[in-house]
Amino acid sequence: MTTNYLTELDRFSQKYILRGTNRFTKEDKMLFLHKFDAAKASVFESLLLHETTNFRVTGENIPLNILIVEAGIKGLEELIEQNGLAFTHWTNDVMSFVNPIEGVIPISPAKYNSKTHTDPEESISSALNMLADQPNKRDKRLIIRKTRDLYSYPPDDLATDAVTLATSAFNSNKFHALGLDSTKCEITNLSAHQVSLLAECCNELLQYKFLASSKFTTSDSTFTHKIFLDCTQKIKNSDISEAFSKILILENFPKTQDIYQYTDSPIRKSIKLRNNKNVIRFRTWLHEALTQHEIEEITKAYLDAITSKKGFLASNTGKFTKTVFMASAGALVGAALGPIGMAAGGVVGSLLAPAGDLAFDLVDEYYLSNLLSGWSPRMVFDDLRSLGIRIEPTLDS
Repeated sequence: MTTNYLTELDRFSQKYILRGTNRFTKEDKMLFLHKFDAAKASVFESLLLHETTNFRVTGENIPLNILIVEAGIKGLEELIEQNGLAFTHWTNDVMSFVNPIEGVIPISPAKYNSKTHTDPEESISSALNMLADQPNKRDKRLIIRKTRDLYSYPPDDLATDAVTLATSAFNSNKFHALGLDSTKCEITNLSAHQVSLLAECCNELLQYKFLASSKFTTSDSTFTHKIFLDCTQKIKNSDISEAFSKILILENFPKTQDIYQYTDSPIRKSIKLRNNKNVIRFRTWLHEALTQHEIEEITKAYLDAITSKKGFLASNTGKFTKTVFMASAGALVGAALGPIGMAAGGVVGSLLAPAGDLAFDLVDEYYLSNLLSGWSPRMVFDDLRSLGIRIEPTLDS
């Protein structure tokens, strides 16, 4: 069972909705809709490709609000019933000094302790109160009751450990490639820019330590510094997203972002679609394929899976079914001829076996095989087409 950890909606809400002292730049305003759609598209993809999506929540549960707006309360309930939803109530942070103090390490662990940061019910109710279309009291109670137990918390000492690791990494010159050279400057005597960079590195270590300890994966662009790329490959789940993208290209199908953009109510539909048997089996197949193959080999693994699958009619049981089918056809002929024809019907059935190979091979291909053939990962595309995507797939998609 894979759990995909998403922070993008939380980061978006902290920047644009729970603004605090943040001020919008002209670029922020221009990118607002693009970032919002990108965050929701990542949710859409995660719901399809993972058993559970775990949202980071800092304070008010804005990701929950967005799910309610996009999928409705019934959609939310359906996702919960599928065990597809979870929240991490984020309480850890790394604080950096705006004005560095000489002789003092400029980063420090911090912990949120307000009620919205520590009490799931307060986190949920305070978020629901921010909705423009307010749920009635009964629905609010229902939402709180069904989502409060989906909360979990990171370890208390996580931020402290991250600061210790970052300090050690700086002193051993691991951040040299990022412009933090410990042979040229002391950690207690950094410029404001260097302190900001050190805090970024520490926060990435904080996220890495949490993901590794939780055994979560992530499709977020959480890690921005190249120094972390090698050590995060085991927990960074971009492989699943990238593998799916390669298969979409192979099938001449639109990209995930385009599927999201050109589908009506995409998140609502993805909640229903993710529970279809073909989608469930595809998730399992993709996860297993990536444990057995490198990402560069995923298209070959997919082609092997869709071309070498053994159809039911090629198996011993399938051959028996085919024989019974032809015998039944003979019996039907006999019944149509009446009592005298019953004996003839058996003869017809036996004659159909050698003489009617071509005819029954066509039936196998166009009728029986569809009902009895082995499963193929390609079958997931029939389900994806049911979304009603409003664009034609192109080679550029």
